[in-house]
Amino acid sequence: PDCEKRCAELRLLGFDDWRLPTRAELSGLIDDTRHEPAIDTALFPRVKPRWHWTSTPCAWSSASAWLVLFDYGDVYCSRRGYNGFAWAVRRAGQ
Repeated sequence: PDCEKRCAELRLLGFDDWRLPTRAELSGLIDDTRHEPAIDTALFPRVKPRWHWTSTPCAWSSASAWLVLFDYGDVYCSRRGYNGFAWAVRRAGQ
């Protein structure tokens, strides 16, 4: 999908190894004690309570991928190509 390509092409802070996170990585940021957004806003102050794409494809359709919604902490699958946000990540300590 476009968001995976855009993350891979990102050149930021002197690094060029950015990528789209996996479902496990992104859903691991959900804070079940919060909503709108369901994430620690002290650590991540600018995260919108919207859906964010992951690089994890859905097992039943290569045309779909997993999304994490930081409104109420939902995780679900949808067809690639719909609008959403991309959160570029890179391996820590690199």
